[in-house]
Amino acid sequence: MNLAKYLIVLVLPLFFACQKSTTVSITLDPSECGKDQACIVYNDKNYNFVENEEGELSVVVPEVNYPTYCRVKVKKMSKELFLTPGAVFTAKPNFTTKDPLQRLTGSGDNRVENNYLNARSNYRYTEKYFIFTEEEFTEGLEGFINGQIAELEAQDLNKVFTVVEGQRLRFSALQTFLAYYKYRKYKDANLTFTPVIEDYIMGCLKSNEKFCFLDEYKTMAGAASKIFATNGQEVDVHKNIVQTVHYIVSHFTNEKLINGLINHFATDYIQEYSVSSGGELINFYNQNVTDELMKKEFALLIEEKTRLAKGQPSPIFNYPDVDGNMVSLTDFKGKAVYIDLWATWCGPCCKEIPYIKALEHELEGKNIVFVSISMDKDVKKWKAMLESQKMGGVQLNFDGNRDFSKAYDSKSIPRFILIDADGNIVDSNAPRPSDPKLKDMLRTLL
Repeated sequence: MNLAKYLIVLVLPLFFACQKSTTVSITLDPSECGKDQACIVYNDKNYNFVENEEGELSVVVPEVNYPTYCRVKVKKMSKELFLTPGAVFTAKPNFTTKDPLQRLTGSGDNRVENNYLNARSNYRYTEKYFIFTEEEFTEGLEGFINGQIAELEAQDLNKVFTVVEGQRLRFSALQTFLAYYKYRKYKDANLTFTPVIEDYIMGCLKSNEKFCFLDEYKTMAGAASKIFATNGQEVDVHKNIVQTVHYIVSHFTNEKLINGLINHFATDYIQEYSVSSGGELINFYNQNVTDELMKKEFALLIEEKTRLAKGQPSPIFNYPDVDGNMVSLTDFKGKAVYIDLWATWCGPCCKEIPYIKALEHELEGKNIVFVSISMDKDVKKWKAMLESQKMGGVQLNFDGNRDFSKAYDSKSIPRFILIDADGNIVDSNAPRPSDPKLKDMLRTLL
């Protein structure tokens, strides 16, 4: 590393740490879209454009405290923008063009750098890495990264951009390891790595932790921690996540990074599984996360999930069947109830239909009721599918009332819920009919 580059790396975080929180102003040429079709994605938040008096679309992005990136999202397509505190930039998207160099052009601060971003190629290592040994993989990947950084430095771009983009390049390329790991794991389920790869990947992360504000860094830090914490041997989900957050605390020093990674893993676990099985993880979270807003939101999540924990009374539904008769959960008191939230337009939902029909047939006469609640607004289409698929069980339609799905915090379908004969929750996010685990769960109730 030459002296000038070294000084930039050394001074960069210190300089921007002293800056007050500032903003970036972005104006968008409206010829490609309306204000409701575009937004800026920054720090996992969407910032919508508003139309000014000149008919331009503009947005102010807050809390840009250091050189970083956002994405200009137009309809379903997006491109990156490089941001510096206080920058003013006008972007002109043209995602319909076949020329990749013209998909996002602009003027103003960081114009040259953003035009470079628009024209650059993918930073992924594309050699036949999957056949390499660990030593060959790490050597090849490092050579690729150094070559890409050399090409970047030859562009004579803004020095700060060159340093930050070089690190983003590094961690984009390092994500090739995730594909390498997946392939090796597919070939050998009992795969364990030697220290060669862990030392290389974690060495890159730990020596460049000052760049942990980059999304590519955070992605790599989280994924690598999960793999190396268990050496790829995932047995018990809760135990593996606990091992992962311990690994994070012992290998990183940046407080904001540690908070974010622990929050990511703990929140995902509680959302996907349950509060009752996550006691050790919850205790670790409360002892190690220092961000008060994160802790407050996590506490609200725990409160919400506790309400839906095993043994808690289930929320009640009251929906019409195909004949318009109102049916309530209380009508099935004394029977276990397996609930399916679905819709005719939902592909994954429809794939479960043969499995739920087979399950209904297998358990016919048992002390269980299968209730399907359709989220279809088109009642005729719903009834037509019931007839064409010869669907049994209790078929209900939500009739525009989402109270039950909201009570279960259901943000997507299909969603399956299992309730016992006393009307209490067995599993608020039960296995799908196609999952063999469901039969084992049902046997404990019947």
